[in-house]
Amino acid sequence: MQLKRYSTIISCVLLSAILAFSFLTNLGLVPIRVWDEGRVVTNALNMFLNGDWIVTHYDGKPDMWNTKPPLLICLQAVSMHLFGVSEWSVRFPSAMASIFTGLALWFFCWKYFKDHWLGFLAACVFATTFAYVFNHAGRTGDYDALLTLFTTLYCLSFYLYCRSMNDKWLLYFFILLTLAVLTKGVAGLFMGPALFIYSVIRRRTLSLLKNKWFYAGLAFFLFISVGYYLLRDHFNPGYIKAVLDGELGSFPKTLNNHNHPFRWYFTNIIDWRYSYWFWFVLPAYILGFINPSEKVRSLSLFNCIVVIIYLLILSASHTKLYWYDLPIYPFLALQIGLMLHIIWLMVQKTLRLSLTMQKVIVAFILFSFFFVIPFKKIYHYNKHVSTDWPWDLDVADRDQALFIQQAIRNHQNLNNYTFCYNACERCHAQIDFYVTLLQSKNVHVKFKDNVDSLKVGECVVVSQLEMKKKLESSYPVKKLKDENGCSVYQIVERSL
Repeated sequence: MQLKRYSTIISCVLLSAILAFSFLTNLGLVPIRVWDEGRVVTNALNMFLNGDWIVTHYDGKPDMWNTKPPLLICLQAVSMHLFGVSEWSVRFPSAMASIFTGLALWFFCWKYFKDHWLGFLAACVFATTFAYVFNHAGRTGDYDALLTLFTTLYCLSFYLYCRSMNDKWLLYFFILLTLAVLTKGVAGLFMGPALFIYSVIRRRTLSLLKNKWFYAGLAFFLFISVGYYLLRDHFNPGYIKAVLDGELGSFPKTLNNHNHPFRWYFTNIIDWRYSYWFWFVLPAYILGFINPSEKVRSLSLFNCIVVIIYLLILSASHTKLYWYDLPIYPFLALQIGLMLHIIWLMVQKTLRLSLTMQKVIVAFILFSFFFVIPFKKIYHYNKHVSTDWPWDLDVADRDQALFIQQAIRNHQNLNNYTFCYNACERCHAQIDFYVTLLQSKNVHVKFKDNVDSLKVGECVVVSQLEMKKKLESSYPVKKLKDENGCSVYQIVERSL
């Protein structure tokens, strides 16, 4: 018994280190990214500065473009209070959500199968899922890692309820469902159809509808989730209309030209997001469905329904973005973990391993055989995240974000600096984050989307060729330097 307890502790500690390696290594290395991360963390910075925990703000006004509920933004603001304002602190909640997702798989397997090493394998598959360490996932200040934590937990809670009919799992389900909706709104409900289908297959639907705790949980969910929308609309009139026009409009119509073929998510999974582990998916389900253990067969059916129904829902949507598939990966990891554990049991039986040292040596060899390739890919990405991927740093707006990031880290004096970048409002949010941060520290810096009305003595940072030409033709300037893809000019007096 003592040895088993030590083994459990060792597997948990080792797994925590592996998850930390995947999701915390170089977390704050690159500057805040364009699009969603820039917008979300700017919301969080404004919340940190103004103390409004209900209405998110952008550019000094309630944000009516990013209308998601503020749970992630609140956690980012808390992280700023605890650790200071930095790229690391605003990404820390997403990274911890990813780590907790992996630990949740470990804990589920430990309690359900009474086998913590099975959970260790499943969580290691999750930790080496490239899609999850890649941009807009478990290492950036976006909604999806936190959303996936809650969708994973509420799905597993629902599964345990259907298995045991223990009402506590039903209450956990509604609490976690509420947190998912408070993270990303309607996206938190997308696992619902799969759970309904599973309840029908398991013949639990009628008993569920007769259960008084189902209605208590539903009342809690509606009170908290709908209550937030009503409260936000009270303090921010027009908010609900903005949600209906924006967030709920992404399914029936295409937003921002993100329209792709029906098979797009499946193609991405095979080609790059799950290119290594994908080849284990079909064998994992086959082994799961033919396994003599009823528990394994039942969980395999549940995982299969969740993954397929969720992907079909995404594929039917007109708006498709590659990170929308994140919630399926914990369930694929769980299934592949089951397969790897079955292989281990077969090897152990075939080789008749009895001594502890024999088991350790063979287990290490098998683990290395399956995991060395995906771990190497994760290591390479985390080490070279700032240089290997063109969407990280190679466009003009990110050049300016990198310029400011490096200037702050090098304690460069940015007083009287103006950052000029001409783009739509959503395309310069990451620059706004840094400018807002500097202004909060009484640094006289500003952002402009043009080069009009500049004054003598101002230092102007531009990264777009057209804006450089306009600046040079409109003002007498002295070029101070070129750095990180940006050109720095100073407006000087006109010569007589």
